[in-house]
Amino acid sequence: MVINVGTELPKAKKFCVGCYACESACNHSAIIMSLDAEGFCRAHVDDSMCNGCESCVMVCPQLNFESESSDSPPAYALKAPQPELSLSSSGGAFSLLADFILEKGGLVCGVVFDGDFNAVYELTDDRDEIARMRGSKYVFSEMRGIYSGISEKLKEGRDVLFVGLPCQVKAVRNRIGDSDHLYCVDLICGGQPSKGVFQKYVAEISSEKPVSGLSFRKKGYPYGMLAIDYADGTSRLSFGDKYFAGYNKHLMKNQACGDCKFAASPRPGDMTIGDLWNAERYIRDTDISEGISAVLVSTPKGREMFEAISGRAAYLREIPLDFLRRFNRMGPRLSVHESRQRLFDMVDRGYPVAKSVDYCLAGRFDMGITGFWRINDYGGELSYYALFMFFRDRDMEPLLIESRNDITGHPSEPALFSNRYTANSRAKWYSTIREQTEIGARVYNAISGPGPIWDRRIIGQNVVECYSLDFIPSWRNKISIASSFGSANFEGTDEDRARLGKILGRLDKVSVCDVSSRSICESMGVEAKIIMDPVFLCDPRHYSDLMADSKASFPKGYVLIYALHPKDLEGFEAVADALGLGQICVGSAETNFNLKTQFPITNIYSIENWLKCIDNSSFVVTDSYYAAAFAILFRKPFAVVTRAEPEREGRTSSLLMIAGLENRMFGDIRGLLDSGVLNESIDYDAVHERIALGRDESIEWILSSLQLS
Repeated sequence: MVINVGTELPKAKKFCVGCYACESACNHSAIIMSLDAEGFCRAHVDDSMCNGCESCVMVCPQLNFESESSDSPPAYALKAPQPELSLSSSGGAFSLLADFILEKGGLVCGVVFDGDFNAVYELTDDRDEIARMRGSKYVFSEMRGIYSGISEKLKEGRDVLFVGLPCQVKAVRNRIGDSDHLYCVDLICGGQPSKGVFQKYVAEISSEKPVSGLSFRKKGYPYGMLAIDYADGTSRLSFGDKYFAGYNKHLMKNQACGDCKFAASPRPGDMTIGDLWNAERYIRDTDISEGISAVLVSTPKGREMFEAISGRAAYLREIPLDFLRRFNRMGPRLSVHESRQRLFDMVDRGYPVAKSVDYCLAGRFDMGITGFWRINDYGGELSYYALFMFFRDRDMEPLLIESRNDITGHPSEPALFSNRYTANSRAKWYSTIREQTEIGARVYNAISGPGPIWDRRIIGQNVVECYSLDFIPSWRNKISIASSFGSANFEGTDEDRARLGKILGRLDKVSVCDVSSRSICESMGVEAKIIMDPVFLCDPRHYSDLMADSKASFPKGYVLIYALHPKDLEGFEAVADALGLGQICVGSAETNFNLKTQFPITNIYSIENWLKCIDNSSFVVTDSYYAAAFAILFRKPFAVVTRAEPEREGRTSSLLMIAGLENRMFGDIRGLLDSGVLNESIDYDAVHERIALGRDESIEWILSSLQLS
């Protein structure tokens, strides 16, 4: 097998740092540097062009990170004199080092912003250009083309000072090799952020007028403020800047930074410089209000540089290395924020960077949804997924909430789905109502979800009350969406009714999916609106996407029998015979497939397969509300056979009434066979017109009931 960085980094469980060393070393143009889905610069190897020379492996800093520098270097606090101090982000150590190399006739290689606010390395002896290198830049810095420039100047016998992140310093050393003329200074680094996120943020703050300048560390202003200059001569100070906050909280850092081999001693540079954080805890004999630098001297070249600049320093004092290690990032571990993946997910879906950072750091969501989102039922899980995507499609962030439990961690994904909800979209388990109340501070709306979440026959009173949002404070907006009691009458004692009625009375708006549930609400003194189930409100493309993930294959021309209660559908074979079609009998997710039955029942296993099975069928016979709903959505001839709604006021009856298909519901198979419905076509254009009216009215009700930030 060919060996290159594409094969060796995964083996070593390492991530590319985007240093361009491998691209520079490859003589076969087999490596291309480009941004990945998270906006990080990565090496991508074209194996068809790679000859396996391993040049890229030998220069990769992640695979060759050893350093011969001191593991206990002396540490100093340093201040440059004016005006260098005022012009610098911290104590001005960089300015003194640049003067040192220029006086030797050398060049400085450091980072500047180009016209598009890409941070790029520039090699120069021009003092005006070097002045642009001053100032902290909390962005990804690009090294494309810099290796050849440094090598050329070193061959000419000129000194070069390279100042960069520790991984970049190691890349320079690996790629260029030893040289008496190369001086390397690594920076105390807080981690490498996503270039893609920064580019998007710049585009956002430039949306009204072009940006001409950015300063992350403007002297005289608090840390965390971004100074923005515009091309028209105006400026703005972004206090508590969201990009800056995301950077500081490690929301957008490269995974490589989580286990950095260059942060701890021995470090790759001859010298290390950076901010001396918490200097006031140790330094009391000089004014540090304008900044002070930390300096580590790690090699003889570092000592040469230090001795050259120490005589020019306005303040210089040795400090304990342990002090520097405590308050600066001088260890390999960087704790990645728990909402890191959520940030990239939000940005990828088009949210502004500022909103994405705000929501991720605060754990904020536009709505929290509780109910049967993890129920072991194809249609039930789909209903919550449809509601989830309904909000996502409208640029809202939903959070899924479970009932209280003593389990720790986050609820697992629904059993019938795969990889549809990230961990960040699933609230953790809470054991008490007191613990769960914290959600109220993080969601703008709390929602009781669709389905029979108030049915005491299948869940206990405590769960019913949780699903009725008993943990949400009275001042937070609370609504129910297409909820149901699951039966024609309330199941419970008068005390239970009174208690639940009091909780439902706290909801600001109540909607149900059937006539019976509306009547029960009214008996509790709660006004309720009948709306359509979320499966009718969701963009159908999401169902197409789900079916595209199904690997199941189905024959042509069959009757689908989907049975929640197989006894209700006894005799279904006669339906298939009457239609002259084959048949597939599918059991619910709760079916015990080990039991012997009068007819074979198929386990369909996943929601993706279940949808595809309905979509590929020629006729659907079912006792399921959701199977009927998707038969309507997919324009399939169908019939509902059930004994569960004798009064025709349940959610299936309510749905068929809205669709104008009341004649499609029967008490048994014989009633279906005698009705003549099997030979009647459905005018689905007319049906979908009626559905559209109900959908529009339902969507309007939901959106008007929300309170958004």
